[in-house]
Amino acid sequence: MAAVLLLAGGSVYYFFIGRARGPAGGAVAPEGGRRTVVAIMPMSPGSGSGEMAWVGQAVFDFVPLSLENDADLSVLSPQRLQDLAGPALPSAAEAQRDLARRGGAVFFVSGEVTGKPPAAGLKVSWIETATGREQAAWSIDGITPENLGHKLDELCARLREAMKLSAPGPDDPPLASLVPIKEAPTRSFLEASALLRKGDAAGCLKRLEEALALPDFHLAQFLQSDAAARAGKPREAVAASARLSRVTRPLPTRVLLLTKVILALYGSGNPRRAVAPLESFLARFPDEKVPLSWLGTIELLLLHEPQRAEEQLKKAVALDPANLDDLRLLGRASLEAGHATDALAHLDRYLKSRPEDGSARVLRAEALRRAGRPQEALQAAQDVLSRHPDHPEAAGLLGALLLEQHKVREAESVYASLARSKDPAAQAEGELLLGRSALLQGRFNEGIAHYRAVADRAERAGDGARQAQDLLALADVQLSLERAPEALATLAKIHGISGAGVETGFPMINVLVAQKQYDVARKMLEDQIARFKDRVSPAALARLRDSLEGTIALEEGKYAEAMKRIRSSAPEAGKDPPDSEALGRAYLGAGDPARAESVFSKITADSDRFSDPVRYVRCLVYRGEALEKLGKKDEAAKSYREALRWWGTADYPLPVIAQAREGVRRLGG
Repeated sequence: MAAVLLLAGGSVYYFFIGRARGPAGGAVAPEGGRRTVVAIMPMSPGSGSGEMAWVGQAVFDFVPLSLENDADLSVLSPQRLQDLAGPALPSAAEAQRDLARRGGAVFFVSGEVTGKPPAAGLKVSWIETATGREQAAWSIDGITPENLGHKLDELCARLREAMKLSAPGPDDPPLASLVPIKEAPTRSFLEASALLRKGDAAGCLKRLEEALALPDFHLAQFLQSDAAARAGKPREAVAASARLSRVTRPLPTRVLLLTKVILALYGSGNPRRAVAPLESFLARFPDEKVPLSWLGTIELLLLHEPQRAEEQLKKAVALDPANLDDLRLLGRASLEAGHATDALAHLDRYLKSRPEDGSARVLRAEALRRAGRPQEALQAAQDVLSRHPDHPEAAGLLGALLLEQHKVREAESVYASLARSKDPAAQAEGELLLGRSALLQGRFNEGIAHYRAVADRAERAGDGARQAQDLLALADVQLSLERAPEALATLAKIHGISGAGVETGFPMINVLVAQKQYDVARKMLEDQIARFKDRVSPAALARLRDSLEGTIALEEGKYAEAMKRIRSSAPEAGKDPPDSEALGRAYLGAGDPARAESVFSKITADSDRFSDPVRYVRCLVYRGEALEKLGKKDEAAKSYREALRWWGTADYPLPVIAQAREGVRRLGG
């Protein structure tokens, strides 16, 4: 995720929700329905043992992992303790007791590291939180880098004995199988983990190198997969997860579950498959911010469900307010969910710490725009471009704000400046923006030429994958302008590109429908479904069929059937597609202009409407038709005239242009 993806922060530690048994042998009764937990405090260095303080940190980090798979025991995670403690974990006994109490722990383990290098010892106390009384105490001596794992196993055995729990079973992995027996890799893991908790995924990966040199250090591999996902390196995340998935010995629950999540996310091509294991995980571990962050990121960036993402990311930020990556994602989720004021608040908080983040500043400018503050949005976009002249998102937003004010020349000046950039990616984006502007103004041939120029530039650069994507965009424009034969030729050109890596089957189906070759389109869809049936859910495949049949019914004038099929193709059952031009046209044909007008109003008022200018102007005409049928003649004429403001001098005839002119004449225009 991230995420990639921008997948955002937290820890790798989780606690298992269950029951604990008290030292007297009876089950500990939860107070007020609260579950019983045990807290493992960091072991503070005693006199002369500062150089071995990492042993105490290993207790804090690794002992909960050794206990977490026990169904009779709930262990408070190190990250949860750090969240409760604030800037620093306490070392004083009373402060540790207060921390354990706030975490709901019935018992807590405290102590100190003793001795001097190369060996160390532990003095450990088992304390009842409510009274502060020591229930048991142990000394574990002779700890060296070579026997660290075994000594921590000994400590865990003492803890289980104190709680009257059975000894580990033959299938339970000893801690020595998870913790290296060398000091340097252990330090590497602990320091890398601390960096990830601070949100420094790149630093974590770099610091992990010594730990990853040990092939059996499985927790380091898990940390690598987590950090790589957050750093936007999905292949590295998958590689680390794949190694974990092949481990034959049992691993802690959260390692197995989140390995499954990462592989589902990156390995299947269907990110929705990652949602179920994440939700299952969160049902058991509701306060763990890594899966909350992952789930929110997947829902936001891959599934395009910002309302759900906002909910998850709010929880993640509440658990870790200092995590800037989650805060930025929350700002974006709130913006896309339609909560512009909330988005502004989140992004302002984020930008106080990271003022140099140009993309976040663009998000903030968009939030200002959607909050009804266009002049402030305009200034904010200009500020970003003054700092980052080649920033495509800023140029796109500034141009859109200028187009809203019908300042076409100023917008095209912004786009042309981007197209002259020395950065090839910025050049291409500037060219596309110029193409969209030309399409918006009815200069269709010029717009197509800009799109073709982008594809030609990619071809000259030897970037076949990018060329294929650009040709796909060109074919879409050609089809939207009712130039199906040209779109077909463009799609055919993609097949000749080595390593194109794009799917042309579904665009080809759209061309076939436009050419009224309905049976051929159906056959091609079934061929596509046969290819994807093992990677896509049956419900998704059914939606594809409904979408095609709805489009065909619309073209044949069977409006009731079209409405039924198009509504069934919506991603969420029982909800209309939010911005379906086809559904609006079906409503119009079926004699329901009120619902049609609602659909077209959403499309024509959308802040992102200029990204698909052909669709935008078409829907202005359809909205005029719906308003006219509702008897709102003045509003209808205004919508027709707005369409003609853009396309009144178009260089290519389209039926909707004639329809708009007829509408204006009919309404006394």
